Amino acid sequence: MHFIDNHQITIVPDSATDSDLARTIADQYDLEYSPNRQPSTPYRLVVSASTITLQLASTPLRIVVDYTQGHAAHRRQFGGGLSQTLAKAIGLKKGHRPNVLDGTAGYGYDAFVLASLGCQVTLVERHSVLIIMLRHALKQALSHAITQNIAQRMTVEHADTFTLLTLKTAPVADVIYLDPMYPSRKKSAQVKKEMQLLHQLLANEGPNAGLLAIARKRAKKRVVVKRPISAEYLDDLIPHSQVKSKNTRYDIYLPTSA
Repeated sequence: MHFIDNHQITIVPDSATDSDLARTIADQYDLEYSPNRQPSTPYRLVVSASTITLQLASTPLRIVVDYTQGHAAHRRQFGGGLSQTLAKAIGLKKGHRPNVLDGTAGYGYDAFVLASLGCQVTLVERHSVLIIMLRHALKQALSHAITQNIAQRMTVEHADTFTLLTLKTAPVADVIYLDPMYPSRKKSAQVKKEMQLLHQLLANEGPNAGLLAIARKRAKKRVVVKRPISAEYLDDLIPHSQVKSKNTRYDIYLPTSA
């Protein structure tokens, strides 16, 4: 699979008034900056004060992470509350909201759902572009009346989860949630464009082979691994229990001693 590295991405301002902000972000994350809206790189991150958009050149593909409307708003309003499979897998119950470390945050939408249900969630992501988009989306959500309280339960951390957990000597959360990249699909056209781009961003950064093992040592109550319904087990390890929906399976692993 083709993947995107930092040399293929340019930070560009949406307008001249956004130049300082775009340049600051580029410097902070060691990414290329160009005042030109049509840089030579195949991917660009278009920056304005209100929106950060990931674009693929020569295509209409535009990705914006936004917790105040669209997909996130729909899941918040109609996702099913505590009855949805994600909530059951994490262990949410009436009067019980575990704190969660999402070790593969991606666009952060599962983390947003958990935060909307009352969990404190730490989103860990190692790709700079995703971190930029996550932090902007969280800032935006904090300034929005409907999502402000939810966003206050979310913390974004720029780190490699395996390294982060290895450096710890005690449990870091009640639950560690992992959503490793799904196996390649033959019918890739069926995958949403947003997920195709996420796969390209992370294709060369598959989860460390020891991530599940170290996560089980650093979770107080369980590790939850999201998988396609028919996918193999992560690290070929049979889970202690599962929660399933039509297309998705949540494999649940109990902690092990450090």
